[in-house]
Amino acid sequence: MNDRQSMLPADYAQWLTVLKQRIAGARQRAVLSANAEQIRLYHDIGREILDRQTRQGWGTKVINRLADDLREAFPEMKGLSASNLKYMRYFAQECPDRQIGQQSADQLPWFHIVTILTKLSEAALREWYNAKPDVCESVLEFAKAYQIPAFRMQISSSTSFAMEREPIS
Repeated sequence: MNDRQSMLPADYAQWLTVLKQRIAGARQRAVLSANAEQIRLYHDIGREILDRQTRQGWGTKVINRLADDLREAFPEMKGLSASNLKYMRYFAQECPDRQIGQQSADQLPWFHIVTILTKLSEAALREWYNAKPDVCESVLEFAKAYQIPAFRMQISSSTSFAMEREPIS
């Protein structure tokens, strides 16, 4: 035993383990809290874009300008592109109560929300996917990788499913 270890209290290793667990837990809660706040912000921005477009009748050019102005104001922040602002608007339109099925969207990562909303058009499929993300993640990645424009998942009462390509119109 070296001198450094001999000077430590007898319960030091146990205490260190407990501290590491507390720190890891606090870090996890901080990440989840930051994610929830980001999702609420994105939903609010999307709702405001929807409201203003409805009341004032403006379109894509204003969103492009808004993206440029926001990125100029917050150059270190990602997620303020025109396409992401359009996703925010779509999120607010499709999930006015910030829910995807039974789950609050602010518990999901932004990429997960965008994937669910853009790849699955039916609410029942979104809810099913959201409840079983590990099962379906590869299906959505496959569809994205091979640029399948539209697909439909036929879900049985078990956890099995089949992907069927819809005709391109």
